[in-house]
Amino acid sequence: GKFIRIEFNFAGQIAGANIEWYLLEKPRVTNQSKQERNYHIFYQFMKGAHKSIKDKLLIDKGPEGYTFTQRCRQTIQGVDDAAEFEMLVKAMTTTGFRAEEQADLFRIIAAILHLGNVQFQATRNDEAVLREQVAAEKLCHVLGIQLSDFTRALLRPSIKAGKDWVTQSRTLQQVTFSVEALARSMYERMFGALVSRINSAMSRPDGKSTFIGVLDIAGFEILETNSFEQL
Repeated sequence: GKFIRIEFNFAGQIAGANIEWYLLEKPRVTNQSKQERNYHIFYQFMKGAHKSIKDKLLIDKGPEGYTFTQRCRQTIQGVDDAAEFEMLVKAMTTTGFRAEEQADLFRIIAAILHLGNVQFQATRNDEAVLREQVAAEKLCHVLGIQLSDFTRALLRPSIKAGKDWVTQSRTLQQVTFSVEALARSMYERMFGALVSRINSAMSRPDGKSTFIGVLDIAGFEILETNSFEQL
């Protein structure tokens, strides 16, 4: 949901605006019902971004090729995702987003898509290991981190126990939960940074006198498997 504060000056003209957001539906990033789909930006990006941008971010498939977008509806009748992406880029440019800022947002979107494709398997000792490294290598390349650091933090993290640091192996289920939590957290942080950047562009500290508030409360989806974020 969101609360939009539209501010006016003494002449009755719009002087600025501010957006407050809350209760972002994070589970949608990793799990969707068959009748719904992930957040629109994923489909808009894959269908509308220029090939050079997608090549740089190693996006070489459509929505059907990524785990977080392939198990639900991939199209909406009457909606052109490519055209919507073009409108999005124009809106960000008009709002004052620099090319570097836009690239960083798209980098996070691509990273989440790659993260969903990282596959794991369990050993005989019930320890999780990478099934293959291709998706993980793409993810680390996009984020600019070392593959060894990523796999160690995910599969064998170091935990402080008292005064000592202990390395623990993770089960397949634990790693799966960690991957989903990481994807949701990345999207939430990106979303929060995006709203803050928009608020900064629309802020008009001088000449404000009154405002009109618009409250938009969206209902949560009832999924086959709900989590704490749905409460």
